[in-house]
Amino acid sequence: MAEGLAAVRSALMRKNLNVDANEWRNSVALTGHVSSWEQYMEAGYAAAGKGYEAVVNDLTVEGVVPFKPSMPEPQNPIDPDTYFDAVVIGGGVIGSAIARELTRWDITVALLEKENDLAMQTSSRNDGMVHPPFAVTPGSKKAHYNQRGNKMFAQTARELGVSLEWPGMLMLFSNPWQRAFLPAIWQRIKQNEVCGAEFWNRQRVFKMEPNITADQHGGVFLPDSGIVSPYQLTVAFGENAVQNGATVLLNTVVTGFQ
Repeated sequence: MAEGLAAVRSALMRKNLNVDANEWRNSVALTGHVSSWEQYMEAGYAAAGKGYEAVVNDLTVEGVVPFKPSMPEPQNPIDPDTYFDAVVIGGGVIGSAIARELTRWDITVALLEKENDLAMQTSSRNDGMVHPPFAVTPGSKKAHYNQRGNKMFAQTARELGVSLEWPGMLMLFSNPWQRAFLPAIWQRIKQNEVCGAEFWNRQRVFKMEPNITADQHGGVFLPDSGIVSPYQLTVAFGENAVQNGATVLLNTVVTGFQ
């Protein structure tokens, strides 16, 4: 990694940035102070692509107040003798789903969330799309779990009583020449086991969606694309976890480990 660190420092010097760069957990960390947000971004770009897994940009910027996450009002502290076999930190859709899954075993489970409800951060801002396994790289872990997850959604929604719709997704061609990519698209569809895909010509697209742009030249329809309320899904995961015996602790911040 010595060569990578030297390359990062050299790139920062060429940008005339007075920034310290040091290795940290297979990544490179930037510390120091810069005069503008543009310099903050320049430093990050200068450090990227030098062989590290990530760039940790911990610079301060003149006139920019560092973000401080909101903290809940003090609550009754948890009895220090309280014991849980498994503790999940974060009540978003992933944390809530994990807590529910853990309750399938005979163990005690706690879900900790610093906000006053579940899905108050990233999960509630999600667009709610259930993605078909098209865009993922064939043969990758992401493709494997995208395929499995897409097929599991219908049963999960039924179990939780969550509304789930399958309107499908239409990838439009904005130019006639883009249809030359169809062989590659069909190859990706086959590799990723995308079910029910169809090519729709310009006329069929207009028939199915009369208000669509006139600048379209057909497209590929993927029926395995769904819509779900991310907030409703997260809350349902959490509620079912509680029904199964889990404890959900809201307004609870994890500040460290001992």
